[in-house]
Amino acid sequence: MKVTIEILTETGKGQFKYACLPDEIKLDAVHHKYVKRVNIDFPDFAKPPTKTSLQDFSSAWPRYLAFPSAIILYIDMRGLLYQLFDENNSAKSERFYWISQRIKTAMPKLQEVTLNDIGIERMRGKWPYDTNVIMKSAPTLESLVFDDQTLKNMESLVFDDMRKPVVYPKLQKLELYSLNNATFDVKLQVDKSVVLFPALRFLRWHTLYIFEDDALFRGNEDTLEYLDIQIDLDFVHALRRHEVFSNGRHSRLYYVAVGVLSNSNKVTLSRDVFMMFAVDLIAPNTKYLFLGGYYLFNDNIRVVSASPYFGNLQILNLANAQFTLHELLELVKLLPNMTKLRCAPRDIDTKLDTPQFSEFINKLYSEFYPLSHCFRYWIAPLDLHYQHDYLAPCALVFAILCPNFVLATTPPAFRNEYGRKIQDAIDCGLYVDHIDKIQRLLRIMG
Repeated sequence: MKVTIEILTETGKGQFKYACLPDEIKLDAVHHKYVKRVNIDFPDFAKPPTKTSLQDFSSAWPRYLAFPSAIILYIDMRGLLYQLFDENNSAKSERFYWISQRIKTAMPKLQEVTLNDIGIERMRGKWPYDTNVIMKSAPTLESLVFDDQTLKNMESLVFDDMRKPVVYPKLQKLELYSLNNATFDVKLQVDKSVVLFPALRFLRWHTLYIFEDDALFRGNEDTLEYLDIQIDLDFVHALRRHEVFSNGRHSRLYYVAVGVLSNSNKVTLSRDVFMMFAVDLIAPNTKYLFLGGYYLFNDNIRVVSASPYFGNLQILNLANAQFTLHELLELVKLLPNMTKLRCAPRDIDTKLDTPQFSEFINKLYSEFYPLSHCFRYWIAPLDLHYQHDYLAPCALVFAILCPNFVLATTPPAFRNEYGRKIQDAIDCGLYVDHIDKIQRLLRIMG
């Protein structure tokens, strides 16, 4: 079995490939003290390692792979884990235990840890040691990315062997992922006096909510700025029961992305509940909002616009939403600070080079201009489930009604058609008063 070690030092970057046996390792131990980042990859699925080679590799940590200055550790487990288990999940797991036990000794200053692809289904959850390095590094960790496909290891992130909560006092970035069909039957309860993540600023949670209460969000009301979550009904109920986001409690949130967790084991989350929960998430400082997981229409967005902070948004990403032209104009009016919008158009006249459409534009101009001084970018989704004939008319209207509008980004497959329609509008001679604005759509066409 070969292992790839990629190290990033203060002066440069180097990559070394070597076998497990210590006498084949060619790293110069003198320079270990300068290493800041260590990437470890176990890529060989086909050749299972011998017990001796794994023992030798694990014993190499303190002797050959001691990086006293390393602050970042990334381990891609996919090649290794398949090789460490037999059909009965036997004590082969002990072999990785030797490695994980030594990591903290070899890298005492770790601030960022990424463990990729933990908990493959074949293991049936019998993998108790892969979180050891995380728990031992908890006092110094600032960033943690954890891909636990079956969620069997999540409890060991929260409680140690003595059932005492594990606190991460310096953790600023937390990302957790799992398979869509993962289960977590008994929710974790953490004493109210314990704050697990007091310094958390960045949270991406794409898995089931594993807590009975507000433990994930407790004590970081004044630090959390970036929130990207996929939710189900249990998630919503837990957070609402404890009023986690009520009255703008997490007032520093500037980025909010919320989607629906696809999990066949859970009760479906209705669109109405999803939208009402989204209202709770918008904080006084929220500038970016992404809503995904449902096809959304104007009535749904009106629910979200009830938030007192909706008008503060600068970027609105509605990848699965469709609006008529008048609905789009009303939406832009509701968001005077918005610079970028992502959504799809629907039910719009597609004949730009006719007197009727020109008269329609003049009417809109007299009614709405200037629609917005901030709105500059409109992004059409790559999704093919809407009529792409609507793109050019919509972009034309935005360019004429918004003084600083500069770019409509269209799917590559329809870019030529879009450009041709805009050129036809320029050539027809019906929009002389707005020709500079329309030509701008072609000069920087996305």
